[in-house]
Amino acid sequence: MTTIQATDTQPTATYDIVTQTINVSVIVSPGPDPSTPDIVAAPVSVPKGDWTLFWNLQAEGGTATFLNVVLPENPLPSGKVTVSDSALVNPLQWTAQVHNQVLDFNGFHYEITVNWHQSSISNSLSFEVVTKDPTIAVTSDPLG
Repeated sequence: MTTIQATDTQPTATYDIVTQTINVSVIVSPGPDPSTPDIVAAPVSVPKGDWTLFWNLQAEGGTATFLNVVLPENPLPSGKVTVSDSALVNPLQWTAQVHNQVLDFNGFHYEITVNWHQSSISNSLSFEVVTKDPTIAVTSDPLG
């Protein structure tokens, strides 16, 4: 069970069917343990077809930059979903291409790694690398 801390901003995923892009917000904020921030990514459901995903990093109470987003190249079911061109666009944005040909529903985990800096009165420099393991759902019809 994962507890998600309330933040001022909630993560979202927005879909543009004309350009076939999905923008996913990733919120990084101080966690209950001052040395470990919370990372919350919006849930993603990739419709059938070729889609470009963009992860957009937002930091609350500190600064964060992307270090890596690790996606499996051939998630299950084999041959029905491929991931390619995973790359850093800038320190606050990551992108990847997803080719989805599933006929029903499936999903896969991926990892988000960020560099986090939080300043406070008692601790002016605290750098960390933190990894989050969210899931991407793939489906032939995300609304059906």
